[in-house]
Amino acid sequence: MLAGLSAALVLVGCSGPLVVEEVVSGDEVRLSDGTTLRYAGIQAPRSSEPMFEESRQANASLVQGKVVEVIEDGEDPDGVSRAFVYTPVQTGETRQFLFVNRELTLFGYARTEQEATAASQHPDLLDSLRQAEQIAREEALGLWAEKP
Repeated sequence: MLAGLSAALVLVGCSGPLVVEEVVSGDEVRLSDGTTLRYAGIQAPRSSEPMFEESRQANASLVQGKVVEVIEDGEDPDGVSRAFVYTPVQTGETRQFLFVNRELTLFGYARTEQEATAASQHPDLLDSLRQAEQIAREEALGLWAEKP
Protein backbone atom coordinates (compact mmCIF):
# COMPACT_ATOMS: atom_id res chain seq x y z
CA MET A 1 0.00 0.00 0.00
CA LEU A 2 2.68 2.51 0.96
CA ALA A 3 5.54 0.97 -0.98
CA GLY A 4 8.67 2.78 -2.05
CA LEU A 5 8.88 5.02 0.98
CA SER A 6 12.10 6.28 2.45
CA ALA A 7 13.23 8.89 4.93
CA ALA A 8 16.87 9.06 5.92
CA LEU A 9 17.02 10.65 9.36
CA VAL A 10 19.31 10.85 12.33
CA LEU A 11 17.26 10.16 15.43
CA VAL A 12 18.28 12.27 18.39
CA GLY A 13 16.62 12.02 21.78
CA CYS A 14 14.80 8.78 21.09
CA SER A 15 13.59 6.80 24.06
CA GLY A 16 14.71 3.55 22.44
CA PRO A 17 13.19 0.81 20.30
CA LEU A 18 9.83 -0.71 21.21
CA VAL A 19 7.49 -3.11 19.39
CA VAL A 20 3.98 -2.09 18.32
CA GLU A 21 1.64 -4.76 19.69
CA GLU A 22 -1.70 -3.19 18.73
CA VAL A 23 -2.80 -0.53 16.27
CA VAL A 24 -5.76 1.22 17.87
CA SER A 25 -6.42 3.79 15.15
CA GLY A 26 -4.69 5.78 12.45
CA ASP A 27 -2.79 7.77 15.06
CA GLU A 28 -2.66 5.59 18.18
CA VAL A 29 -0.82 2.38 19.10
CA ARG A 30 -0.06 0.23 22.12
CA LEU A 31 3.58 -0.70 22.60
CA SER A 32 5.26 -3.82 23.98
CA ASP A 33 5.89 -2.09 27.32
CA GLY A 34 2.14 -1.39 27.73
CA THR A 35 2.38 2.28 26.81
CA THR A 36 -0.40 3.83 24.75
CA LEU A 37 1.06 6.30 22.30
CA ARG A 38 -0.60 8.94 20.10
CA TYR A 39 1.24 10.33 17.13
CA ALA A 40 2.28 13.94 17.64
CA GLY A 41 1.12 16.63 15.23
CA ILE A 42 -1.56 14.61 13.43
CA GLN A 43 -5.21 13.69 13.82
CA ALA A 44 -6.59 10.59 12.12
CA PRO A 45 -10.31 9.90 11.76
CA ARG A 46 -12.09 8.67 14.90
CA SER A 47 -14.06 5.39 14.90
CA SER A 48 -17.33 7.15 14.02
CA GLU A 49 -15.82 9.09 11.11
CA PRO A 50 -15.31 8.19 7.44
CA MET A 51 -11.89 6.73 6.58
CA PHE A 52 -11.33 5.39 10.12
CA GLU A 53 -10.70 1.81 9.06
CA GLU A 54 -8.58 2.79 6.05
CA SER A 55 -6.45 5.01 8.29
CA ARG A 56 -6.08 2.30 10.93
CA GLN A 57 -5.09 -0.25 8.30
CA ALA A 58 -2.53 2.11 6.75
CA ASN A 59 -1.00 2.63 10.18
CA ALA A 60 -0.98 -1.13 10.80
CA SER A 61 0.78 -1.75 7.48
CA LEU A 62 3.57 0.55 8.62
CA VAL A 63 4.04 -0.44 12.27
CA GLN A 64 2.10 -3.55 13.41
CA GLY A 65 4.54 -5.98 15.05
CA LYS A 66 7.51 -3.80 14.13
CA VAL A 67 10.21 -2.20 16.18
CA VAL A 68 9.73 1.56 16.33
CA GLU A 69 11.76 4.47 17.61
CA VAL A 70 9.91 7.32 19.27
CA ILE A 71 10.72 10.94 19.93
CA GLU A 72 8.47 12.05 22.74
CA ASP A 73 6.66 15.36 22.38
CA GLY A 74 4.59 15.82 25.54
CA GLU A 75 1.28 14.42 26.76
CA ASP A 76 -2.39 14.93 26.04
CA PRO A 77 -4.59 16.19 28.88
CA ASP A 78 -5.66 12.58 29.54
CA GLY A 79 -2.03 11.61 30.21
CA VAL A 80 -1.42 9.69 26.96
CA SER A 81 2.05 10.35 25.52
CA ARG A 82 2.43 12.11 22.18
CA ALA A 83 5.38 11.17 20.00
CA PHE A 84 6.90 11.28 16.56
CA VAL A 85 7.30 7.65 15.45
CA TYR A 86 9.88 6.11 13.13
CA THR A 87 10.29 2.58 11.90
CA PRO A 88 13.53 1.20 10.45
CA VAL A 89 13.50 0.42 6.72
CA GLN A 90 16.27 -1.67 5.21
CA THR A 91 17.26 -0.55 1.71
CA GLY A 92 20.04 -2.78 0.47
CA GLU A 93 22.82 -2.34 3.01
CA THR A 94 21.52 1.01 4.23
CA ARG A 95 19.28 1.34 7.27
CA GLN A 96 16.95 4.30 7.04
CA PHE A 97 13.99 5.43 9.10
CA LEU A 98 10.45 6.04 7.90
CA PHE A 99 8.67 8.96 9.62
CA VAL A 100 5.31 7.29 10.25
CA ASN A 101 3.40 10.45 11.23
CA ARG A 102 4.45 12.06 7.93
CA GLU A 103 3.65 9.04 5.75
CA LEU A 104 0.12 8.80 7.12
CA THR A 105 -0.37 12.51 6.45
CA LEU A 106 1.26 12.38 3.00
CA PHE A 107 -1.18 9.72 1.79
CA GLY A 108 -4.22 11.44 3.31
CA TYR A 109 -4.85 9.05 6.21
CA ALA A 110 -4.42 11.87 8.77
CA ARG A 111 -4.40 15.65 8.87
CA THR A 112 -2.12 17.99 10.74
CA GLU A 113 -3.21 19.05 14.17
CA GLN A 114 -3.21 22.85 14.22
CA GLU A 115 -3.03 23.30 17.99
CA ALA A 116 0.10 21.14 18.24
CA THR A 117 2.44 23.93 17.13
CA ALA A 118 2.64 25.91 20.36
CA ALA A 119 3.29 22.92 22.60
CA SER A 120 5.68 20.96 20.37
CA GLN A 121 9.35 20.66 21.15
CA HIS A 122 10.00 19.81 17.48
CA PRO A 123 8.62 22.55 15.19
CA ASP A 124 10.75 21.29 12.28
CA LEU A 125 8.92 17.96 12.34
CA LEU A 126 5.58 19.76 12.43
CA ASP A 127 6.64 21.74 9.34
CA SER A 128 7.30 18.44 7.58
CA LEU A 129 3.77 17.28 8.49
CA ARG A 130 2.21 20.48 7.13
CA GLN A 131 4.12 20.05 3.86
CA ALA A 132 2.91 16.44 3.61
CA GLU A 133 -0.70 17.51 4.14
CA GLN A 134 -0.38 20.14 1.42
CA ILE A 135 0.79 17.45 -1.02
CA ALA A 136 -2.10 15.14 -0.04
CA ARG A 137 -4.57 17.99 -0.57
CA GLU A 138 -3.10 18.90 -3.96
CA GLU A 139 -3.16 15.26 -5.07
CA ALA A 140 -6.67 14.71 -3.59
CA LEU A 141 -5.54 11.68 -1.57
CA GLY A 142 -7.42 9.96 1.23
CA LEU A 143 -9.28 12.50 3.37
CA TRP A 144 -8.90 15.03 0.56
CA ALA A 145 -10.32 12.83 -2.21
CA GLU A 146 -13.54 14.03 -3.78
CA LYS A 147 -16.49 12.15 -2.40
CA PRO A 148 -19.18 10.87 -4.81
